[in-house]
Amino acid sequence: LADQALDRSALHTGLKQQGVHARNVHVSINTNAAILRDLDLPAAASERELRPMIEMEMKQYLPAGTQYAIDFTVDRQDAVAGAKSMLVHAAAVPSDTIAAYQAVFRDARLKPVVMDLHQNVMNKLFSVGVSINGEDISGKNYAVLDLSVYQTTIYAVINNQVELSRIIPVGMGNLERMISDRLQVNLSEARQRLASDFGLVSDNTEPAESVRRFFNQHLTETRKVLQFIRGKSGGREVDGCILFGIGAVMPGVSQFLTESLGMGVDVLRSHSRIKSANRKSTLSFVSHVNAAGALLRM
Repeated sequence: LADQALDRSALHTGLKQQGVHARNVHVSINTNAAILRDLDLPAAASERELRPMIEMEMKQYLPAGTQYAIDFTVDRQDAVAGAKSMLVHAAAVPSDTIAAYQAVFRDARLKPVVMDLHQNVMNKLFSVGVSINGEDISGKNYAVLDLSVYQTTIYAVINNQVELSRIIPVGMGNLERMISDRLQVNLSEARQRLASDFGLVSDNTEPAESVRRFFNQHLTETRKVLQFIRGKSGGREVDGCILFGIGAVMPGVSQFLTESLGMGVDVLRSHSRIKSANRKSTLSFVSHVNAAGALLRM
């Protein structure tokens, strides 16, 4: 939540304008404070037996003085030499973060029935094996960049699993404000300038120069993720990058990243470009502030 008062107002306005009457909410959140771990535990007969074991294991990773909500899913159960065990995906999120979201929804008379993390949502997408923009990416290694309004998230996808995510606390909203200040125009005009092709790759004048400096932050973190992917996969090369979110369709961005990273960069514009076992949709990512959260619709 960037601004709870503003979020409440925007939520009220949006629901009214769209004539939404449904009250149940499915929400995905993105936070650096979330702690995710894969745990190998002795097999338990029920969730009631398993939960105390997981909470005890997770507490060693949690900072003191902060209350966390802990949840989990069981990935698989194994039997080795007669001993049964299970792989558990566990997540801990600060209770204050969850309470803040609940407060916003409660004020709008909405009921959150599913709350998930972006990394889990992305993992659910890639774990089923998908093709994106006609390219089968099953079993391949990709860096996936979510260029959203308030922040940017980079995911390392290795062999159908999201192994790492990095959050950069700057998004396209920051770029709009920077261009507004540089050119002495209002935010609406800055947004229009960014939507035009002003030569991000070749132009050495403003605003292209400022935009390149802005995306250099993303390049630094993306290169770290690419290095992680290579190391995690035994030196195997990365197959490419995928961009989505509101910043992905900005003219020149994909070409700039392609030339800077020296690899193919593809833009994912809508659900219709994802083919998987899940139901198909034509939901556009371009119009969503929270593009990864929109994946919950699949």
